[in-house]
Amino acid sequence: FNMMDIRIYQENLGDQIKSGNLEDAVWLLEGMDSILLLLGDKFPEHRKLRQDGFSYYYKKEMKEPVGMMRQAIRKQDTALALKGYKMLVKNCNSCHTDLEIDKKVWE
Repeated sequence: FNMMDIRIYQENLGDQIKSGNLEDAVWLLEGMDSILLLLGDKFPEHRKLRQDGFSYYYKKEMKEPVGMMRQAIRKQDTALALKGYKMLVKNCNSCHTDLEIDKKVWE
């Protein structure tokens, strides 16, 4: 269920950033990030995660683009927010591929 919630936040976040609506993007980003952090706590181990659970992948693949989007939204920089968003989608898809998860994150 958490991954479905993340998908809803992520898709709507992308739509808001692409439309330049950073005021709505910020609460979507924070909602998505809170679920990602919750997953790190909830899954310290998982059958497909090779390293230190989900929190390892968060730090490795998601922390930088989430921080980039957060900073861009504060600066009202839509181009940088979109760059962070695209990086997040790419990194999520890369992790899904590495772990043989048959789901793609939509851009």
